[in-house]
Amino acid sequence: MREGDVVIVKPWSVQGDKKGDIVWRYTKTQVSRLMNQGLI
Repeated sequence: MREGDVVIVKPWSVQGDKKGDIVWRYTKTQVSRLMNQGLI
C-alpha cells in the first residue's frame, strides 16, 4: 500500500474505529472509472 491508494476497509469487531483489514485495493484504471462515474 502507498499513500493515496483507494481501498475498501473492513473494520475489526474489536477496535473497529482504529483497526481493520484491507479487503480491496483499486487499480489506477478502476479509480479513474469510479471518478468518471461520480462515485468518488
